[in-house]
Amino acid sequence: MTSKVAAHRSQQATRLQGNIAQQFQLFKPSNSNKFHVRFSAGGRQIRKALGTYDEQEAKRIAERVYYESLILAEQGVDARGLTIKSASEEWLKTSTLTQPERSAFERYILCV
Repeated sequence: MTSKVAAHRSQQATRLQGNIAQQFQLFKPSNSNKFHVRFSAGGRQIRKALGTYDEQEAKRIAERVYYESLILAEQGVDARGLTIKSASEEWLKTSTLTQPERSAFERYILCV
């Protein structure tokens, strides 16, 4: 491995390192006792309910949600969440289905 490649991999590996608390924030909204998380991924602000009252469990879930969102954003997927309908619509744009196949897909999968 050349030194340039090794240096580049080293930079990629350290990009996600650091203090977890600085990468996302846990909070409880005024209308809920359950923890939520907020962070930025792929240039978008993301807030998600974590569904737990326990702070330690919330930190564990928040860390997983944060890194999953970073991976999705890196792949060009909207990190706020991908629904089956939006994923299907995206796939349909690039698919090579015949018209009858497309109609069946839209009727039974997308329910349009």
